[in-house]
Amino acid sequence: MLVCRVDIRRDTGARQFIRGIPDQVMQDLEHQHCSLASIQHELGIESGNALFNSIISYQKQDDEEVGAETLAIKALDGEDPTEYDIV
Repeated sequence: MLVCRVDIRRDTGARQFIRGIPDQVMQDLEHQHCSLASIQHELGIESGNALFNSIISYQKQDDEEVGAETLAIKALDGEDPTEYDIV
């Protein structure tokens, strides 16, 4: 998992927001050696304290599946266990 910070402004549309995520992830790759657990430890943040208010699972689709009609954002309940305490 690579943690990245993305600013969401009111004037940013959903398509523009989604298309900007890969650029931000590429910028953040230089920090991938630093785990979230290490950051929490260095900052003195106890396990169970939320660092995030949202999470996006960004996955590449096959080119033939991609099109304007495939862009959708919807709220879901789900579970994706990780080694981190993400709320």
